[in-house]
Amino acid sequence: MKRLIIFIIITASFAFSCSEKQDPDPEVEGKILILMYHRLVEGEAGNTYERSRTDFISDMEYLKNHDIKVIDFDELDKILASETMPHNNCAIITFDDGDHSWYTIARPLLLEYGYCATFFLWTNMMGRDSFLGWNEIENMSFLTLPGGFRPFRFESHSFSHPYLLDRRAGFESDTEYNLFLDYELRESKAAIDAHTPEP
Repeated sequence: MKRLIIFIIITASFAFSCSEKQDPDPEVEGKILILMYHRLVEGEAGNTYERSRTDFISDMEYLKNHDIKVIDFDELDKILASETMPHNNCAIITFDDGDHSWYTIARPLLLEYGYCATFFLWTNMMGRDSFLGWNEIENMSFLTLPGGFRPFRFESHSFSHPYLLDRRAGFESDTEYNLFLDYELRESKAAIDAHTPEP
């Protein structure tokens, strides 16, 4: 009798496991991280807007060693349109303002790692102080890799880099404020379009 009960339990367990469809493990969605830099420096970083060359290399190594795919904003648009997150983790590398270190430090390192980046320009400052000149921006933006891919894109970070919330209080109406915003973006876009291959 004891053997019969054990046989029935084993048979029932086997039949149950074979007849019921096992749920697959849920697929894990990847994440998209946006890295934002300002100025790269050869020595130690002196403030929150600086990143040392050594630490920037560590960041690039981390992306490479953890199979984090570096994408651009065009690829992000495609991901958003598909409404499906990628299975692997991705990163977008960005820079703000227009520091000359983009050309001397970031550009060669990004090319070495095969990574693309988007640079947001404070256009009124180009060619002044420690900012890039338009010739360097042209050199970077027209650089074309095999297959026709341009790894460096330039976008607007406004014309005069105003603190928008602070400036809002100085306008009497939304219409005036919106005209100010239109000016900031229009002037910046016109300058960038004049020196880069893509609008």
